[in-house]
Amino acid sequence: LALYDDVLEFDSEKLGYQTFEWEDVVEVRTARVMEIWMLGGISARGKLVIEGKRVLVLGEMEQQFERADLLTIAAGEPKESSRWSGNVRLGGNFRRGNTDSTEYNFKADVKRRTARSRLLFEDLSNFNSVNDERTADNHRFQVTWDLFANERLFFRPTFGEYYRDIFQNIAHKVTFAAGVGYTLAETPKTTWDVIGGPGVQRTWFDTVEGDEDEIITTPALVFSTTVEVEVTEWMDFEFDYGF
Repeated sequence: LALYDDVLEFDSEKLGYQTFEWEDVVEVRTARVMEIWMLGGISARGKLVIEGKRVLVLGEMEQQFERADLLTIAAGEPKESSRWSGNVRLGGNFRRGNTDSTEYNFKADVKRRTARSRLLFEDLSNFNSVNDERTADNHRFQVTWDLFANERLFFRPTFGEYYRDIFQNIAHKVTFAAGVGYTLAETPKTTWDVIGGPGVQRTWFDTVEGDEDEIITTPALVFSTTVEVEVTEWMDFEFDYGF
């Protein structure tokens, strides 16, 4: 499917969806046309044979590159559908006893990826109730668009978020921002990204005091950082922080 952040995504009818650390992959042979992006801004399209230290691209003309210079792999077929993928997760907890509680959470993400760009849609919803009384009901939808300048620097021309949480008195909250991201660390075991930029936020409140505004618009600063560490072959540590 793709290679991003040193993780190879693979899918088949027999094995299902799998991910592999790039350092653990010995050989790759693709049956369909893929697009690669190399150090120096070089891109190429064709079927791939990756073995040893070389990357062989079998397109209109045969091209060879160094594996160490390979940054990303994405679907290279002209069909738009080949660039899209997604996941849906649904979880829940049910407890019965002196106190009856129910918890639901829903998460979905849809990605459109090329060798030099990434468009991501994410949805996260939570619903909790205790003794048939709602205690949590919130929904967050985000869209981000990243353009890669090189192996470490990328631009985020678009960041948008919709948020609703009636228990925080937020009927609707919309944020739009743009920014720049940079990979501070990139090793086979660790990845550390930081992203920041200016934006604007508009909030609609459910209820307000008589002399307060129901709608507030304010400048915003959006910042986030993500750290991923492979502790062992079977354990990863991920830390995300944003404001």
